[in-house]
Amino acid sequence: MANFEQKDQQKRQSVHRFEVQRQLLKALIKNHTLPASLRYEYMLKLNSLAKKTSRVQVVNRCVLSGRSRGVLKQFRLSRIWVRQLLAKGQLQGTKKSSW
Repeated sequence: MANFEQKDQQKRQSVHRFEVQRQLLKALIKNHTLPASLRYEYMLKLNSLAKKTSRVQVVNRCVLSGRSRGVLKQFRLSRIWVRQLLAKGQLQGTKKSSW
């Protein structure tokens, strides 16, 4: 397994572990019925969490090649693999267009 795959797995696990805590803190920060000083404390707690626990840090990668650029969410494949599989007719729910 390549190094970037290991790092990606670790990021996904840390995001999953802290997901509920981050959502709770964000909801408390957006709650305008709370006093501003309390919301500020929650903001500091959210900022003190590790950067790699944020969902934005996770990179979508191609399942087959591991490529990080040009990945289509619908198939979780890079554009290159999508084109190859479409040409062979191996992607379900799609067909090769012709006109």
